[in-house]
Amino acid sequence: MSLNYDIRECTFDRDNEREAAIANRLIWETIAVDLGSIEEKNLDEWVFRCAVLQTMRGRLNDSFGPVTKDFLRPYIGLYTNVADTSRAKFMNKCKDMLKRDALDYIRYHCTENHDAEVTTA
Repeated sequence: MSLNYDIRECTFDRDNEREAAIANRLIWETIAVDLGSIEEKNLDEWVFRCAVLQTMRGRLNDSFGPVTKDFLRPYIGLYTNVADTSRAKFMNKCKDMLKRDALDYIRYHCTENHDAEVTTA
């Protein structure tokens, strides 16, 4: 399925390369945070989910600074075809990613056979 988006309602400066790059990154980030749009009513959830991903994997904050409500406001009106999920489903996805990362770490750093499948720690 393709990722479709609409940024016509956003107020960021389209002539500013950095702001345009942030818009592009946020479009793709909708997949990671499981939120299909940036709206005033979901800014707190965006900040929370970006903080979770930053804590786990060093995502968006590394290249553009902290994701705050003020950071996101120029991008209100960004819409994609990503389906919103509940915080519980998002956190379960994060738990699964963390488990997978831990098992990969064990496989590559704690076993001699790096091709071995590690299913429990």
